[in-house]
Amino acid sequence: SGSDLAALCKDAAMAPLRELGPKIAQAKESQVRDVNAADLQNAASRSRPSLSLQLLKDLVAWNDEFGSYAYKLPASLLNSRSHQTSR
Repeated sequence: SGSDLAALCKDAAMAPLRELGPKIAQAKESQVRDVNAADLQNAASRSRPSLSLQLLKDLVAWNDEFGSYAYKLPASLLNSRSHQTSR
């Protein structure tokens, strides 16, 4: 979801600041490195989806019956268990 992407980006953006540790209070902007692809990959490995696969399926089913546009879940999600959370 959009909020999942926002959380992922915020976590990745914090990586250069975390590296400064206690020195962050005295650090200048020029001492903070840019965010890179590794930061995004690390953030993605720690993040979890905000909704379960079952809830996503329920929302798509509701949209099929009452929504104004057609949407089908990709087959890779229909057979996946890695996208499930407790919500």
